[in-house]
Amino acid sequence: MSVCRYKCWRSGSDKDLHLICREGEFDALPDRIRHLGPWVGSKEGEVERLRPHYRALLAEQDFVIVHRHPYEFEPEGRGHAPEG
Repeated sequence: MSVCRYKCWRSGSDKDLHLICREGEFDALPDRIRHLGPWVGSKEGEVERLRPHYRALLAEQDFVIVHRHPYEFEPEGRGHAPEG
């Protein structure tokens, strides 16, 4: 069984803007999303470890946009309080 992985990207023009997509699918994203960059690679991991709401959005729309300070952005939710 193959593990589905995700990759996070941070916008170079807005440091608080993050993008989550499945690994290897960045180039398939809509132009309007890709052009919010330039994007810099960030965190990555297994999709099943993502916070439930990120996982649901990823399944529904193939990407997730998050506006959050880089030090507060934790896609896998290791902390106790859920991200808003």
